[in-house]
This record gives sequence, structure tokens and C-alpha cells, in this order.
Amino acid sequence: MKKVARRLTAGAAVVGLAAGLSLTVGVGSASASYNDCTYGKVCLWTGTWGNGIRWEAPGCGSNLVSNDVRFNVRSIRTFGNPIELLDSHYNQFSSVGRWTSTNTDDYTTSHTAYVRVNC
Repeated sequence: MKKVARRLTAGAAVVGLAAGLSLTVGVGSASASYNDCTYGKVCLWTGTWGNGIRWEAPGCGSNLVSNDVRFNVRSIRTFGNPIELLDSHYNQFSSVGRWTSTNTDDYTTSHTAYVRVNC
């Protein structure tokens, strides 16, 4: 039964691609740890201590946090660049210095919608 389900899923993906549909994978989201956040990057996780789903800021300036991490940020690593945390109304409510790996408080966990990376 499992083989049939896998074949059906794979077949549906091929048909969808042939019909011009695109498959989208959550860019910037993956299970990770603090060590997976590379030099010069800013990473946010849904779990404490760099566990859970990871989102990596795509670059300098203001970045909207991905849906799977937004309003659920429990840990942060700034590997070189300081950041400002902003809520859904684009109000800054906190900042994190460079070279920091930290867990967040409850307010930060539930309010982080944007991250401004200062390069």
C-alpha cells in the first residue's frame, strides 16, 4: 500500500509539472541548530537553543519573517550583524547585537514579524 501511495504522489507531481504548475519548497525554512547558521547570516528558530524550524534572513535591510516562523520566534543567532525586531505594524520593539545566540522572551516570541538586518 505504501508503494502505491508513493507512486501516486510522484505521478501527481510529474503531471502537475507537465501542466505548467510549479512545486514550491519553503525557502529559508529547515530544521537546524545554532551551528547551521553560517557566518554573516541572521537566523531565527521556532524552538529554543536553535532547534525547530529555521528561517534565515535573505539579506541586509528589512525582511518579512516566513509564515512558519513569524510570531513563533523562540531563539535567534546573529552571526556578525546586529538586528532590530519589528511587529506586524512595523514598530521596533527590540534589538539583538552582533555575535549573539539567545533564546527569546514570550513577547518577542509572539510579536516578531519583521527583522531589520543592519549591515
